[in-house]
Amino acid sequence: HFYVGTSSSEVTVNIEQCCIFRGSFVKLNARIGKILWRTYMLPDNFGQRGEYAGAAIWGSSPSIDIRRNHVYIGAGNLYSAPKNVRDCQERQNNRTDMPSTDMCGA
Repeated sequence: HFYVGTSSSEVTVNIEQCCIFRGSFVKLNARIGKILWRTYMLPDNFGQRGEYAGAAIWGSSPSIDIRRNHVYIGAGNLYSAPKNVRDCQERQNNRTDMPSTDMCGA
């Protein structure tokens, strides 16, 4: 089997044209290239701009825990987020810690 993360070049596109790509991690049958499973890093954006996009998987290898049947990966480069999330970040001065669990719809 072969494990691979996906990335895109949408990060280079101007914001008016950006973005619908969602990073994913796939397990392939190495002999025939068939995708055995895929997991996405973001919720489905239904191909709509202005929703969650990005979360590319690049620049690192996964850690595979055979005993626990887990794969650990890193993702980055969030290209866009829904307007309500961006508005909430603006109201919170883009804080990284939420003052309460129900803030920003979490």
